[in-house]
Amino acid sequence: MNADNFNKNRQQTGLSLIELMIAMTVGLIITAGVLQVFVSTLVGSRELLSQARLENDLNSMLHWMSNDIRRAGYWGAEGFEADWGNGDRNPFTENVDNVVGIPGISIGETVSSAASGLTDSCALYSYNLDGNKGDVEAIVDGASDDARIGYCASCGFATAPFNDAAIYDYDNMEMFGYRLQNGEVQMRTGPVNGESAFTCDTGSWAALSDIDVINVTGLSFDLVSGAVNTITASDGTDLFVETMQVEIQLTAELSNDSSVRKTLTTSVKLGNSLIRE
Repeated sequence: MNADNFNKNRQQTGLSLIELMIAMTVGLIITAGVLQVFVSTLVGSRELLSQARLENDLNSMLHWMSNDIRRAGYWGAEGFEADWGNGDRNPFTENVDNVVGIPGISIGETVSSAASGLTDSCALYSYNLDGNKGDVEAIVDGASDDARIGYCASCGFATAPFNDAAIYDYDNMEMFGYRLQNGEVQMRTGPVNGESAFTCDTGSWAALSDIDVINVTGLSFDLVSGAVNTITASDGTDLFVETMQVEIQLTAELSNDSSVRKTLTTSVKLGNSLIRE
């Protein structure tokens, strides 16, 4: 065998079985490492997206509730109506039996929430929604009905106290609320015909959150009192004007993954002071 044939045979021998197995093992190790990094990145991205979605939903609900609750007690230009205590009394904030049957804002809970230990999970409040004067006249000494609390535009005549035409009218509904019920944040959409109470368990309510997406496990409202000033009404009665703030805490988890959980809080300063005798 000459040198040329020897070199040709050596070039055609290829890899041995051991070399091939070592190469495959190294390749599998590298591939497994790359796959592990890919899976970890994918799982981490999924968790971040889930947390972002949950936080976005909670922020949206808090923003919605805060903007509306901030209006509690708003009376507007109707405060100048002489038929309402010469302009000294606001029916949307004063909670005096002989003046009005509901407060500007109150905190409570439904019966079922109370049984579950979820206290202060409901807020009820009222404000002037009509926004214009003189839409219906001549019910109370010529004052516009906008100075009274709207019960419901489409409901039948209510029972006491809502059948008192000196306080309530049948225009836009002006008694609002938010509550936690069965894992949902719900908002009050109106009364039920014939109801005689404005509570967390009465009225019709609609879901603000989607139970198929998030499960709300906690909602709490805390009414914080601020400075109190005393003024004298035109009839000589002392009135206490109190600034108010509502602290809202909301906790929820994803319905399909309870490990993704978030709690957010916010503070809402009411734009209208609470008036008491």
